[in-house]
Amino acid sequence: MRHAARPGSLVIILSDFFNLDEDCNRHISRLRQHNDVIGCQLLDAAEFALPQGAYPISDGHASSIMNTEHSADRHRFSEISQQHAEEPRRMFHKHQCGWMVLRTEDDPVEVLGRELRILVGKPL
Repeated sequence: MRHAARPGSLVIILSDFFNLDEDCNRHISRLRQHNDVIGCQLLDAAEFALPQGAYPISDGHASSIMNTEHSADRHRFSEISQQHAEEPRRMFHKHQCGWMVLRTEDDPVEVLGRELRILVGKPL
């Protein structure tokens, strides 16, 4: 993206922002040097509240079963969900980028239109 966007462009990055790392941080920083950047995190309600039950989970290397009927598993899931919602926002704000959240149950045209009017109306 850094090579495709002309300086002064408005760049909107739509993503779930899973697996952000230092490489992503560096790219956002460099992209922000010559462009206005807005991060738009796509979130699904299931990422914050799973129905009670047993769910297979994996990090790509190891796998396990998460049982949301157990309070310890529900608490851990809640902590991970909160961390996933906060880390990308902090990264974008650190680079003085705009930020918005789009949930899967939202009307994307309505949310993007509203948020862009708010964000573009003030310096990013």
